[in-house]
Amino acid sequence: MDTQDPHVKKLLLRYELQPNEKETFNNPPPIEFEREELTGELVDNVLTCEMKDHYSTVGSAHQKIEDFLRAWEIDAALQHSRIIFKFVYLNAELIDGPKQITISGPNRASKTFTLTVNPAPPICNYPEPPTLFNADPDVETLWYRYELYKKQREELLPMAYFCISFVKYSFGKIDKASKSLNISNSVLEKIKDISSNRGDHKTARKITKQAALIL
Repeated sequence: MDTQDPHVKKLLLRYELQPNEKETFNNPPPIEFEREELTGELVDNVLTCEMKDHYSTVGSAHQKIEDFLRAWEIDAALQHSRIIFKFVYLNAELIDGPKQITISGPNRASKTFTLTVNPAPPICNYPEPPTLFNADPDVETLWYRYELYKKQREELLPMAYFCISFVKYSFGKIDKASKSLNISNSVLEKIKDISSNRGDHKTARKITKQAALIL
């Protein structure tokens, strides 16, 4: 449900941090942060975002920070080498002087997968929100293929070949991607070589004279 009142003085959006299967958070201390569009506080697995600008609808405010929340999920997963949580929308609170309205809504559609993993040690601190990392469509594409590999639904070499090909296609050339992404050109070339020429009859992307088992 949205509100059409264009004179809202204060808008709070709340999300629940839901740990992934077999992940636990062991009483992590609260964290506070500030971004251009909001100030945030994560306490007891509840994230409260106070929007700085005025929004005529809750939906428009929610859409404004959707990519930020997704980037936070992926950034934390990259740091821990596994998906550890997702954010699920709880409600919004509109405050205009003496008026205060709480608006509940459907859960945010999550793009994360549930992975079956071995029990992990409790996490004692919340992952900090990313400052430079953005979950743009290209990131989503690469992350999707990586998740397929983690779920054992795709082999390592085809996944790696797709990702390096996608990077090359996006930037035009490997050396241009190297400069733009601040990744060594030799690293990208090595990924390209291994994903193209290694593997066996079950895992190789193609048959080549250099095909060999991955060490």
